Amino acid sequence: MDLLLIFFMNCIVLSSLPGPNNILCFNYTLRKGALYSMIVCLGRFPSYLILMCISGFLLFFAIGIDGNILNSAQVIGSFYIIYLGTKILLTVTPENELKHTSNKSYFLQEFWVALSNPKAILVFLAIFPNFIDQTNNFFLQFLLLGSLAMLAELLMAYSYILLASLLPKRSVFIQSINKVSGAALVVIACLMLFKTFVKSDFMSFS
Repeated sequence: MDLLLIFFMNCIVLSSLPGPNNILCFNYTLRKGALYSMIVCLGRFPSYLILMCISGFLLFFAIGIDGNILNSAQVIGSFYIIYLGTKILLTVTPENELKHTSNKSYFLQEFWVALSNPKAILVFLAIFPNFIDQTNNFFLQFLLLGSLAMLAELLMAYSYILLASLLPKRSVFIQSINKVSGAALVVIACLMLFKTFVKSDFMSFS
């Protein structure tokens, strides 16, 4: 139980970081309310489930994954986040933006933003093996760890929603949050691109 608690706390710390999904969640809450945000933020979990299943497959068969594949996917995802951040940044009024954006669109934004960072696979590969007992059933352990990771992600998402719900809902304030949120998403995406191109062997000709 002590190991599971340590694992859960690790997941809490990682999930609490102000990544693109949490920034979007914060932004949704100010514009459309806490209940709405609590629903659409669930769009990230199918993506995390896909990434964790890939991680489980790689761990079970003890095979590697080509770094260039992950880097290529991250580059594509980074440009999508830049597009999304720019769109939020340039929003004229919250009322106009809400009128022309469907619930499905927000749900899909959460999905694609979560899936746009396949480096999460490497995080799962780095953390999960430390808490898996090779003498016991691998799949049951992976399922338990995956469930705890999802729970930590949900708790942190709802923490961001709670924080945003306590802030004023004045139009001018929401406009300011739109600017900050959009800019933050663009910065995060640019940092992702920087790490991909500068700190990896991606596009290396050697």
